[in-house]
Amino acid sequence: MSEDLHDLNTPAEKPKNPWAFLESPPKEEQERDPDILRVKDVSKPWLAGFILKKGCLTLLIIFGTLVGCNIFLDSMYHRDADKIMGDGSDCMSQLHLIGYSLYYLTHPDRIPEKLRDEIEPVEITPDMTVADLIREALRQEMIGRCLSVENPLCCARTGEPYLVFPAPASVLLQKEDPHKRIPVVMDPPHAHDESKSLTFVCQLFYGHSAKYISTARVLYADGGIGTISSEEAEELVRKYHPEPMNFP
Repeated sequence: MSEDLHDLNTPAEKPKNPWAFLESPPKEEQERDPDILRVKDVSKPWLAGFILKKGCLTLLIIFGTLVGCNIFLDSMYHRDADKIMGDGSDCMSQLHLIGYSLYYLTHPDRIPEKLRDEIEPVEITPDMTVADLIREALRQEMIGRCLSVENPLCCARTGEPYLVFPAPASVLLQKEDPHKRIPVVMDPPHAHDESKSLTFVCQLFYGHSAKYISTARVLYADGGIGTISSEEAEELVRKYHPEPMNFP
């Protein structure tokens, strides 16, 4: 009887937790690295300011680098770029002057009144060539009168003589097909070529000068002037065999 009463007074043992195997032991807190930024440790406004500050600093460095490179390249190549453009423009002016001289010699009725006493008309014969007309223009001092250059028959870039094509003078009297123009005078094919580094810099920073690099200017029979690549100029030389204007 007493044993039964003892069992009633003894509290019953708690049953074991059947899910205890799922519980993982508490993780030991790892040491925190102060150099690692954790998004959960900062507020959103602070994080936005941090990113903005870093972005502005990066952009400032990039901008400063570009400005520095531009100043450096400008100090090295600005004068060269201006000379390239100036020489190309001078060649254009000289070819224009040659073109006007040929036009007035073959179209005396178009000579301006103030020049009629200074220009002697020329009779175009079947055996006369464009080179003959240029010699006549030199004799009458029509070429070079308006230009302050030593030799208006030479390229302003290298001093090489321009090339005159073996065309009869009569082509200057023909009405030219705009789709098939006849060249009469041209730059030497590679007179305006430049080094690869200078060409790259001009294409990147001096677009106004880049168009004068690796090009040749051509005077056509209709008096117009076109710009072609050095390769196209070489093709014209192979096709027509123009001669340098080494006139005495």
